[in-house]
Amino acid sequence: SALDTAKGGQAAPTVTICLVDELDYLLTRDFSVMYDFYSWPQTSAVPFIMIGIANTMDLPERLSNRLTSRAEVDIRRLIFKPYTQSEILTILEMRLTELDLPALTERGRKYISMKASSVAGDLRAALKICQRTIEMYRDEVNERELVYKAGNKIRGQKRAREESEGSAAAATTRDATSSAVGGPEPVKHEDIM
Repeated sequence: SALDTAKGGQAAPTVTICLVDELDYLLTRDFSVMYDFYSWPQTSAVPFIMIGIANTMDLPERLSNRLTSRAEVDIRRLIFKPYTQSEILTILEMRLTELDLPALTERGRKYISMKASSVAGDLRAALKICQRTIEMYRDEVNERELVYKAGNKIRGQKRAREESEGSAAAATTRDATSSAVGGPEPVKHEDIM
């Protein structure tokens, strides 16, 4: 309906091209969505080309006869081969060069491209692996920072305690604690803290 509104309110272009990605996800039991797509070229006052991109190889065969038997519908199939390892690696390097991520070294990118090419050459698989690698790396860095900060805090507390044990205030505290307890041996500073 948005397309119909756009067609009616503007000067007609020479050709209208509509690109629909993931077309196979629009299949319904009654083919109503697909039927609307296929009817647009017939109702258009201008030449209309619809390009559908699908991962399903047998999409034309799965379409109902009601869609494919229309005289003006010309279905042509263009099959793209899966990405090779080198193509995936090139794409990853192009996308990741600006990020300068230590988590994704050259060796790591080669490994990811090899794994993704072995799974039907799906670039999305490679990108998901990269995304997960980056997430895991960031989590690890954050965890290390927390451990480092906690370690610094503990070291700081220990240093403060050691310094205070040698101070006059610490001696006064020991003496006061010793006489309050009534024992001959002074209470250790660690027992107080």
